[in-house]
Amino acid sequence: MGTSESANDEWIEFFNTSNQDINLNEWILEAVDGQPSINLSGIINANSFFLLERSNDDSVPNITADLIYTGALSNSGEILILKNNS
Repeated sequence: MGTSESANDEWIEFFNTSNQDINLNEWILEAVDGQPSINLSGIINANSFFLLERSNDDSVPNITADLIYTGALSNSGEILILKNNS
């Protein structure tokens, strides 16, 4: 997703629906075509959002990104997979 200012202002949100924190260390969010491939780190607090922004922290005004990533999402149905070593 982009913004009205720039299609490059992409962001991704996770939401933790559980009552326990989730550790994202050693998890990867990867597109089926290999790009982007985002090494995740940090904690998604219980019942909270986790915001990833592309390239800088300007995509979502007034909300600080939890993680900055590089690599563009496809504009035609990008399929993302959340995985770890297991």
